Amino acid sequence: MKVNISTYPTALRLLATLFFFLLFTLPAAGQEGDGSKSTIENENGGDGTKGNPILIATAKELAYFAQQVNDGGKKLSYGTDGEIDKSGEQNYKGGFSGYYFALSRNIDLAGIEWTPIGTYMHDFCGHFDGQGHVVKGLKVDMSNGSGYIYAGLFGCIYDGTIQNLGVELSDDGIKAGSTGGVVYAGGIVGKITGSGGAATIRNCYVTGSGGVTITEYSRGGSAYAGGIAGYVNKAGSVGTQSVTLTHCYATVDVTGLIYTGGIVGELEDGTLSFTYATGTVTGKNGSAGGICGYSYEGSLTNNLALNKEISGSDSYSGRVLGQNSSSSTTLGSNYANPDMLVNGQLAAGTDAGSNSGAATWSDKFKDDLIGTTPGNETAWKDAWEWTDGQLPQLKMITGEDDKGKPTGYSENAFGSQPSISVGDYLPHAPWADCAATSIANSGTGTKGDPILIATPQELAYLAQQVNNNEKLKVGGDNSTEIDNTDASLASTSPSPPPSTWRGESGRR
Repeated sequence: MKVNISTYPTALRLLATLFFFLLFTLPAAGQEGDGSKSTIENENGGDGTKGNPILIATAKELAYFAQQVNDGGKKLSYGTDGEIDKSGEQNYKGGFSGYYFALSRNIDLAGIEWTPIGTYMHDFCGHFDGQGHVVKGLKVDMSNGSGYIYAGLFGCIYDGTIQNLGVELSDDGIKAGSTGGVVYAGGIVGKITGSGGAATIRNCYVTGSGGVTITEYSRGGSAYAGGIAGYVNKAGSVGTQSVTLTHCYATVDVTGLIYTGGIVGELEDGTLSFTYATGTVTGKNGSAGGICGYSYEGSLTNNLALNKEISGSDSYSGRVLGQNSSSSTTLGSNYANPDMLVNGQLAAGTDAGSNSGAATWSDKFKDDLIGTTPGNETAWKDAWEWTDGQLPQLKMITGEDDKGKPTGYSENAFGSQPSISVGDYLPHAPWADCAATSIANSGTGTKGDPILIATPQELAYLAQQVNNNEKLKVGGDNSTEIDNTDASLASTSPSPPPSTWRGESGRR
């Protein structure tokens, strides 16, 4: 029987409307709708114990994780029916202390404003492993804040660990300011504190087109800005607490107001080692350094300041460290770009244990850095991949002992780290400083049998020996010497050549 739809106009129109609404508004299977996540899918992940991290795969899952940390870090849903619920435990300090999280994919935040993980009241206290992935498009705008401001991918970390992570800033980068408090800003974290245990950032990097900028702070407050972390401190002197930032680099510009550094704004009784920075550091009228702006106690060793410009207070600006309070921080094996301008002037330095560090060069920096390494477990050579003509790239930590100390690294650099030409940040050493010690060729130097020079180093060696009226070694370091020295030249100063030799016809 043929149905006349005109008999049921209202019902059919309603059904048709509902059909087309569902067809065009519901997300397809496997796609996320516009609502925020309320769980972490945790595909192939674990239960958050060591070796079995909860896996974060999308920007919305990372945002949900941040939300739960900032709500106290006691409750979180994952997987089909997994759940962390510490809300009923009175002595649990929150921040997902004791839990392990990791990225399973690269995450693109697409330049959409990000709320940092961890706040003044609710720090992140767990363990976060990037597993060689990168968080791209990070934008944080807290420039119109009040009170305490913590800006970065993470805002505030307390006895937590971050490792194997790359962060790429968006064009807008990180901006932070406060009209009534203290400001902490960094590419990875605003502030990290070791108080009840070990707080660590290791094998992390920050790149991108944006920078880290502090716009204002209140009178009576303070401001800490760094390419990796704004403020790194150990709280208390009794117990096993520690704070360490090691094997990291930052290529972004950093602009601060009080304590400003290419890696860390202020280091207080912590360890800062095996890092390099390339960005411009602008500290207004405060302490500014290529690696660290201000330090008190602790140690700052094995770092490389490649920045082209540093500006800050005339008294408290340096190539590596701006201010070493009361000379309380141990400095050593730190190197710097000899062409770096500090407040518009070249800053000389030959002491690797000074605020300026020792100058190094594009053809020598690898030997300088690796030669200062105290042990294989923390060596420049083991935690980094080296390619001729480029700055080193980070390897990923692949294992650790029961105390959290790395026991192995990936064979190659992790992720999609940028390839950076060392020649962009370090000049070649003056040839006088890298001359050979002999000429390899064994020619006699007679007519028909010349001594052949094959390298710039050998040419520099010839110039050195001639200019110093010294013997010439040929055939290698253990071969013969040509003694063509003139004792009369060694004791007298040569007269300047006649002006006619310069084609000046006797005129001066």
